[in-house]
Amino acid sequence: NVLIGIKDERGDFIDLEYRNTKGQFENINTKLKVKLSDSVALNMENRYSKLEKLSLETIFGLNYKAQCWGVRGEYSDRVVKDEDRRERRFMVFFSLTGLSETEK
Repeated sequence: NVLIGIKDERGDFIDLEYRNTKGQFENINTKLKVKLSDSVALNMENRYSKLEKLSLETIFGLNYKAQCWGVRGEYSDRVVKDEDRRERRFMVFFSLTGLSETEK
């Protein structure tokens, strides 16, 4: 397994990860965050299976963070293996600083 990440002083980052367990899985995972301003950021994540030649999950998100609250919209598209189908969903998350989630 190998993980390479680059982060700047603004908080933008990209992570590239290669995971391999012989015969079970061989995945390439990517994560990207781009801060458009102090309050707004775009996120993207992807898990790709080299064995199956298939994107297992892709997530796109838009985050807004004010002084004491935040809101995040997220679209995900993932494979549901047991049911042999894809699941697509859009979610909205609300947070209050100090109550619900920590910043990554």
